[in-house]
Amino acid sequence: LVSRIPHGVKLLAKGSEEFDVPLDIEVTRASKSAIEAIEKAGGTVTCVHHNRLGLRALLAPEKFEGRLPKMAKPPPKLMPFYLDFERRGYLSPEIQLRQQKKKLGLAK
Repeated sequence: LVSRIPHGVKLLAKGSEEFDVPLDIEVTRASKSAIEAIEKAGGTVTCVHHNRLGLRALLAPEKFEGRLPKMAKPPPKLMPFYLDFERRGYLSPEIQLRQQKKKLGLAK
């Protein structure tokens, strides 16, 4: 059990050789081998930035009385990471397109 998550969750590939379930997951960071394992099983990985308030809203949405805060942009120092498709950053054009297709019902 985790009592504090200061910067989100990083997905690592430990045990990935036994992983065979398609899973769509959003994490703060992911190793390249973890991304490969999830995608090999038919799932998707998206690396998403959350500030402290955003993480609190994800972990305890009932404390926000029905009105969740808007998602914060990453600081300039982290922007290249979240724009990089190889790292499955949520601001990369490929991920943005995938999310739009999913919203419109054109993709899985």
